[in-house]
Order: sequence, then structure tokens, then C-alpha cells
Amino acid sequence: MSLGHKLLWALEFIIVFSALFAAQLPLRKRKLPVVNAIVFAVKAFLILYMPVLFINVDNWFTYRCADLIAVMDIVIISDVVASIVEFVVRKVRQRRDKSSEKQPCQTKLIAVTGAVVCICVALYGSINARDVVMNEHTWTAEGLKQPHTFAFASDIHAEDDHMIKNLMKFRDQVNAVQPEFVIIGGDVTDEKTSYEEMVEAWKIISEINVPVYFVYGNHESQPDARIFGGRTYTDEQLVENIKAAGVTIVVDEYVKVADDLILLGRNDMSKVNDRKPWSEIVNPYEGEGAVIVADHQPHDKDQLNNLDAALQLSGHLHAGQLWPLQSICRAMGTPVLGEYYGPHTKVLYMTSGTGGWAIPFRTESDSVWELITLTP
Repeated sequence: MSLGHKLLWALEFIIVFSALFAAQLPLRKRKLPVVNAIVFAVKAFLILYMPVLFINVDNWFTYRCADLIAVMDIVIISDVVASIVEFVVRKVRQRRDKSSEKQPCQTKLIAVTGAVVCICVALYGSINARDVVMNEHTWTAEGLKQPHTFAFASDIHAEDDHMIKNLMKFRDQVNAVQPEFVIIGGDVTDEKTSYEEMVEAWKIISEINVPVYFVYGNHESQPDARIFGGRTYTDEQLVENIKAAGVTIVVDEYVKVADDLILLGRNDMSKVNDRKPWSEIVNPYEGEGAVIVADHQPHDKDQLNNLDAALQLSGHLHAGQLWPLQSICRAMGTPVLGEYYGPHTKVLYMTSGTGGWAIPFRTESDSVWELITLTP
């Protein structure tokens, strides 16, 4: 995030915070408990709605105003927290003073508390997005003759300096660990990525010192680039740079990544006309080892319930990115982060991603990559 973008973001915080506080000031000064309760309920609803709007990538407003949506979400959360704190303090004082008369709303306490919470959440989300953390996992896999350790990363979204730096951190950490190979699960780039950033991203990946396998996400082909005036690179330029990086593109096919380990790389579900049903993809290495699946999105239930695989690795949802979207996804039964188990694909693992969509900001999980060990 450039200095100019940081200043603009700070200005948005000040404007939105001030506007929300000023709009509620007349109501808070008057004793209107029913009206204030309704306003509180509306704000609680918006806390749930803003993160959902943030991930609705098919509209102009979300793409153009993603940072404003995040700012509004943080400010509303801060205002609600401040309102609760003020209410509790007021009730405690009323009980301490043993007064039956309702005390006036302490607007200064709301303003100060809200500002402090807002600053803390903003700093946490910004720092959280800039830390790239390695998560370690160990699972068993039938068909293996020996253990295998490899890396998995997804959702890098190399669209600005911050995301590029996250990709560099990932490269350096992987090179320090030296796994057998790396799987990248899509969305290395997106609609906001310039041609130069795309080239730089794949150059950085080319500096990883082990074999790299790549499956497409839903953003690589820049499907909503019209919002920004058109695509910045063609599919041919993308493929040229991926191949120049020495990366193996795996699209609806099985490849051997070790003598006893086979990778099925899937085309993204957004490619509805090009993605093959899993049942039509022939495994030429049948019976020669354990199968792992790399599929950007986790939503192919037929594949998860019927394909005999030790592990499926997915991303796409960024663990929600903005609180409380992760909890909303879990409540809806949508895989969003961590381990999920099925009858045939033994483990579905959802990563939170190494970057972040639209803005370098996360109030849910860290920016991570996974170091995975499979044992016989």
C-alpha cells in the first residue's frame, strides 16, 4: 500500500467515523430507547452484511470501493463496541449512585472508545495481512511407501507492493525449508494486477528452488477486468510467463510428483465450459501411489464425496478475510478454514491464503502457506 493510499485510507476512517457519530448524536442525547435499540439492531446487521458485500466480486461497487467497505465495517464494529461499553459504564454508575433516574448518554466516552477500538482493529488487520506464517500439518495417506513433505499456497493476489512482498516472503521461507515440491492453488494474480506485476510475480516464483505445480483460480484470467478498463495481459502472456518460470500447469489431469504420489490438478469451477467432471479424467497412474487433489474452490461436493483421494487442498475464501465472515460461512456449512473430512477424499484442507483480495487487510486468519507431510 503506497503512502498516498494509506493517507486516503486514514481519511476514509476519519470521515466515516465522524459521519456515523454525528448522525447518531441527536438520538443518543435524547432518551429514545426504542429508536436506539432499532439503530443498534441495524448496525449489528451491517456488521454481518459488510463482509458478505466485500466478497461479492461481481459488481462495480465492491471492486472499486473494497477499501471503503472494509472501513465501514471496522467503524460500525467500533461504534457497536463503544455503545456497549458506554451502556455498561452508565448502568454501573447508576447502580453505584443508587439512582432511579436514568443517566444521560456519555457521548464523549463513546467517541473515545470507538476511536481507540477503530485504531486497534485497523492496526491489527494491517499487521495481520503483512505477516506470512508457515503452518505445518501431518496426515497419513494410503499407498505411500515413504513420507513426503511439500508446500501449498493459494490466493496470493499479486496486485500491489504489499502482495508482491508477501510473495517474496513465501519464496524465501520455502527456499529455507526446501520441501520436495510446491503446489500453488490459484489466484496468483487478479483483475487489479498490472502486466508488470504479473511478470514480476512469476519471476519471483521462478526463484523457488524446488519444482512448482500450478492450478488456476477464478481471477487469473481477469474475468471482471472491464470494471478497470480491460485486461492488462492476455491468457497467452500469462501462460508464457508461467512456463518461463519453470512452473508446471496442471489442468484437469493427473501428474506424478513422486514415485508413490500423484497430483490431480483441477481447472477452476468458474471455467464451467472447460472444467471436466472428475469422473471423466483418467488416472494413468492408477494403483501406483496416493492421490492428492489441488482445486482452487472447495465446492465440488460430488468430487469430494466420491473421488478416492488422501487429500484435497483448496483456498478461495481467504478464511473470510473480514470478521465475522468465517463464522457466517461455518454457520452455512461452507468449508472456509482448516480440516474437513469425507468418506472418500479423506481430508479437505482449506488454507486462508498467502495474500488478500482487494486490500492488504485481514481481521480473520493470518496470511499463510502450508507445509504438509504425508506419511504411509
